[in-house]
Amino acid sequence: MPDTSTRTQILTRLGQRMGDGVTGTATAWTTTTMTDDSTTSPFSTFDNLAIWRGAYLYNAATAVLTERRVTAYDATTMKLTTSLPNWTGISATDAYEVHGLMSRAGKVEALNRALARHCFFKLRQPLTLVLDGDMETSGTAKYAAVGTTTLSKTAASLLGSQSLRSVNTAANSGASLATALPVNAGDPYYLEALVKPGAGTVSLIAYDVTNSANIASTTMDGSKNAGWSLLWVDFTVPATSRSLQVRLLSDGATDTHDWDDVILLHTWNTSYDLPDWLDGWHRMDGVWVRTPARDQDVRKWDFRPVAGAGKPYFYPANTSTGLVGSIQVPRGFQGQPVYVTGLKNYATLTTDTATTLCPSEWIEAATAVEILQILMNSRRAVDQDAVRADIQFWAGQYRSAYRKFAPTITQRNMMYGKR
Repeated sequence: MPDTSTRTQILTRLGQRMGDGVTGTATAWTTTTMTDDSTTSPFSTFDNLAIWRGAYLYNAATAVLTERRVTAYDATTMKLTTSLPNWTGISATDAYEVHGLMSRAGKVEALNRALARHCFFKLRQPLTLVLDGDMETSGTAKYAAVGTTTLSKTAASLLGSQSLRSVNTAANSGASLATALPVNAGDPYYLEALVKPGAGTVSLIAYDVTNSANIASTTMDGSKNAGWSLLWVDFTVPATSRSLQVRLLSDGATDTHDWDDVILLHTWNTSYDLPDWLDGWHRMDGVWVRTPARDQDVRKWDFRPVAGAGKPYFYPANTSTGLVGSIQVPRGFQGQPVYVTGLKNYATLTTDTATTLCPSEWIEAATAVEILQILMNSRRAVDQDAVRADIQFWAGQYRSAYRKFAPTITQRNMMYGKR
């Protein structure tokens, strides 16, 4: 089973491992004080509650992101007093968290920085003219609703970590690209997409924005295909067309349909845009072609390496196109689905209930190092030698987890030099 953790679970375990945080349920709570004098109070495990002077108190029940510093304590009654009244509508028995080294908000920032910089997994994704065609970008900003439907990203995916989900409340609804793509009039193109349909008939459509008409489309009866399947269509852009949209629709009025890997290719071109999560050659592990190229039954798919692929070119960081770079493949592969394998960082966690598949041992060690490095560089009155020792310990924990969980790019497979 995957090691799935929420943001709150990670912070709680990390607080316990670092000896820096406790959680519990209050026995009394006012706008300025919190008391936990229960027999299970975590405060009772400390001989001297003075360690919590200056700590941060957080109301976990209401998830109020306003934390307050602890200004006083009463070791007899197990009562903490905060700097300002800030909680309204609270219950006397709300859950709480107390954080010592750093505020909870600061720890959340450190956790997300660790996910975005230090923890990653190997992913194989298609090269396509469609921005977020692989559906790996967070959110649905690259897509717009068609008809009456709700769009979201879901963890259901055949090759990646997520796909685009459309939940219809009217027939002939779904998604289209939010921004039309420029195309060359009279040129041939190839379009395909993976779909996990509902009970209705799903349609993959190349739509002529210039002339407000369908250029080409293909359909599949969802009642006969419950799992992931491939839809594809070849088409030639009309002589008067200058831009197109890709539309992903279902005629089922209450259908839930998932779409992934929307691939649009110019049949003659050998240059491909790289996915936006692949931000450097050191993250690449190879370029692959799918065989058979066109088969609705995804169970028959296989991938073989593309020999002779060129070195990728990465655009300047200030580009306004949303593209990170491109790669050239040899002639003979144009118009075929081509994939790149590389290392992608885990997504950041924007809510307490958001989950990550990053192994807990790995992300907790990476977060601890981030927290301690922030403390080391801050002007807070901390024991610098003790913090250095802690950094060495947690860095060792991170290296151990890295060797255990990090996907490798071997020297044999690595195409573009040393990491």
